[in-house]
Amino acid sequence: MKHYRDARSCELTPPRRYAAPHRLSPVLVIKLFNQENPLRVYVDESICQGHTLCAMAAPELFDLREDDGHAYVSVTEFTAELMAAGRRAASTCPEQAIVVED
Repeated sequence: MKHYRDARSCELTPPRRYAAPHRLSPVLVIKLFNQENPLRVYVDESICQGHTLCAMAAPELFDLREDDGHAYVSVTEFTAELMAAGRRAASTCPEQAIVVED
């Protein structure tokens, strides 16, 4: 496992795999909690590194930002096919940044 040096404490710390809820972007939090049907697949923006594998695995579900190449979910209504595509994309993400909630 690769460790990264924390500049504040000068100690080696393991890489962060899952972000705490307070680390999600405000736009994502609003989308998650203010809809009648909350999002069931989303990208944790604090973990995403822009590998674009999710967009290749499920182009019907993900789009890429032009400024940084990071993925975001482009749909709001989830069908069984889109949930299967989300699971497939989550399995391809090397950073484990895609969250699928069943």
